[in-house]
Amino acid sequence: MIKKLFLLFLVFITSTSFLYAKDRDYLDVTTYKTGTLDTPLTYERFFIIYYNSIAKKEWVPSSYKYISLNAGIPKDTELFRAIQKGKYMNFLGEVGQNFPWKNIVSEDAFARIISRDLKVNVTPHKWKKLTARALIITINTLYRQEQTRPSIVDAVNFDILNDVYERIRNESLSGESIDEGILIEWAIDGMTKTLWDPYTVFFPQEKSTEFMEQLDGNFEGIWVQLEEKAHDTGIKIMSVMSGTPAEKSGLLSGDIITRVDDYTITSNTTTNELIRRIKGPKGTTVKLTITRGSESKVFSIMRDRIQVEYVHLSFPNDQTAYIQIQLFGNGVDKAFSTAMKALSGNMSIQKLIIDLRDNPGGSLEGVTNMLSYFVPKWKVIAEIKTKDEISSIRSEYDSPISWEWKDVIILVNWQSASASEIMASVIREYVPSSTLIGTKTYGKWSVQTINAYGNGSSFKYTIAKWYTGKLHTSIDKVGIIPDITLPFDTEGYLSFQRDNQLEYALEYKKRN
Repeated sequence: MIKKLFLLFLVFITSTSFLYAKDRDYLDVTTYKTGTLDTPLTYERFFIIYYNSIAKKEWVPSSYKYISLNAGIPKDTELFRAIQKGKYMNFLGEVGQNFPWKNIVSEDAFARIISRDLKVNVTPHKWKKLTARALIITINTLYRQEQTRPSIVDAVNFDILNDVYERIRNESLSGESIDEGILIEWAIDGMTKTLWDPYTVFFPQEKSTEFMEQLDGNFEGIWVQLEEKAHDTGIKIMSVMSGTPAEKSGLLSGDIITRVDDYTITSNTTTNELIRRIKGPKGTTVKLTITRGSESKVFSIMRDRIQVEYVHLSFPNDQTAYIQIQLFGNGVDKAFSTAMKALSGNMSIQKLIIDLRDNPGGSLEGVTNMLSYFVPKWKVIAEIKTKDEISSIRSEYDSPISWEWKDVIILVNWQSASASEIMASVIREYVPSSTLIGTKTYGKWSVQTINAYGNGSSFKYTIAKWYTGKLHTSIDKVGIIPDITLPFDTEGYLSFQRDNQLEYALEYKKRN
């Protein structure tokens, strides 16, 4: 079964069960309560089972969630999601406010719907009444007999690809030394590269596991985020998360790793190879040789079990709250909500500092939920442009905190990307008392989803682009220029553990 999630993030190269829950299989009769399989179906239950089942057969991508509905159906319900899938597959038009959801579906109506959607004729009187069991059997039977949509075989001369595969495996002199699974993985990798999209990636099993562990924020290693591709000079550290073995050892974003233990990194070094060498069990040590400017340094780092704290709240003084968000991972919105509830009861707080430095992004759903604390109810947080349409994500509640009389300062840098950029730019547009301090952000406006396959591999690909909801701003490849540009003082931090950007934010006042 395919599992999906929406992501806004850079490429993670150290380790990574994240934002997807296991979808219910509506075609599995064991998932139904006793007695419900053989009762007549209302239109509500029919569409829930029908559209979810067909969507599973057709592998509908997660981008269906961005389709807007005006049918008066409560959001985040089974019916709401089912109708979204139906609209995605172009199976129905607008659903009226007075649609008879509680009416019983007749056999004739069912036959007409199947004929319209799947271009297949079924016998209306085969069932004395349309039940869940009858619907499930019909769908399974139709898909066993004949696929209702053209397959890749019909679309693209798949037989040529298969012929090349068979000749390599059976006739090539080098074929005996190549694993069959590797052949398939490289073929898939070749297809992804034709898109020229650095965020569309096929992950073999090992790398997929690493990726998902990192998103969940629970793994063994040192936690460094690396750039996507190695060079002859090494590979750059994009960010180092606080509280991790990498951070405690003294590694910094911008350092270039040239050796891992006795292995020298070249442009031919794959990310899988680096993952395998840097990761390891808790208590073991990895030695990294890095260059920092003109200096070469060696770090011996003991690996550990890491549980990332996505949101950290502290109070530097009586009037200031500081929230560091390290990654928009699983549960980040709930953790942020807990922090904001703590602030709402503290009347002395006059300044909120949100630290998004070195935060590569993460969950679109997570960051938009968090932004409801800053965007008035029903106002548009972000617009999501998929291949077929533009949908709006709106704030779902009024914030318990009034920002009119508080300074909101957001710290950003060159590694604040994607979901971080959504948060920074949307707050800047909706909160007049906000100020961005730091350096220009990364500049990434694309949205990815990920499909996880039964063999442990996964496929991450771009399905949408985002714009800010108020001013329709795009930051792709240009990033966000802060209101106050202030480079990070690396020497001051290394020598005296002084964070000049945070110190400036603590002293800064926008309001008189």
